Amino acid sequence: MVLFSNPVNWRRWDEIDPEIFPQRVKNAFPKKIDRPETVNFTEPPAKLLERLYSLHTHRSYKKVVHGRELFGKLNPEIASQKCPRLRELLDKMLELAREAE
Repeated sequence: MVLFSNPVNWRRWDEIDPEIFPQRVKNAFPKKIDRPETVNFTEPPAKLLERLYSLHTHRSYKKVVHGRELFGKLNPEIASQKCPRLRELLDKMLELAREAE
């Protein structure tokens, strides 16, 4: 898992914390969310965001521009509660930081 190099493709952020999105885009997200850590191969996260941004904001979704903005708004505590693998990664990073002190 490459978390920081391309966070837009890392997870479906709408499933982790929909509050980071523009209201009209957020309202258009699928209602049922079972497992945020799975990837939807029918409509991958970036494709979903491209479609929703176009329909509801009348502008295109730009991975690099919007991805950096959205990732900056993402609350690590909320994300780690919903994504066990992220929790493992954050715990490991914390462990390594403490060992380095």
